[in-house]
Amino acid sequence: MKKWKYPIEGFTSSYRRVTNKVCRSKNVIVITSIVIFSCGTTKHEKTLRTRSEIVTSCVSNWFKSDLKSEQKVKVFHHQGYSIRYMGLVIGVNEKLDTIGVMYKYEIPKIEIGDSVYFRPEKWTDGEKSQSVIIDISNDENAFWYCATKLIYYGRVEM
Repeated sequence: MKKWKYPIEGFTSSYRRVTNKVCRSKNVIVITSIVIFSCGTTKHEKTLRTRSEIVTSCVSNWFKSDLKSEQKVKVFHHQGYSIRYMGLVIGVNEKLDTIGVMYKYEIPKIEIGDSVYFRPEKWTDGEKSQSVIIDISNDENAFWYCATKLIYYGRVEM
């Protein structure tokens, strides 16, 4: 009985041709993907760098002051408190001014659109010198940092 190496005559040559085409097309796909992702990353990095420069300029122009009286505010941005950084809430008060308050203690979870109260609180010079984490991950955050000109030292209550 004759042993067949391949069940169909000519199978090996057509198999090699198909395999070579598939491998070449996979290489093209991989190279194209690398080019697309590397271009996207570069554009994203440029966007972050530009956004960072804009936000840094806005934050350096903030006027910081002690809060003198209670204000009710609708929240549009909240940057949480941590042990090393102060928290920040930005919103619009009843006079339609965009203001923010830096706070120094953990507060209940705040959602965008919630109404909260900014209340006066005594801050030391050391506490006032601490900074806030600035999140530049999207244009909306950058907008609120730049729309705010006045930041108060105080506390936030629900």
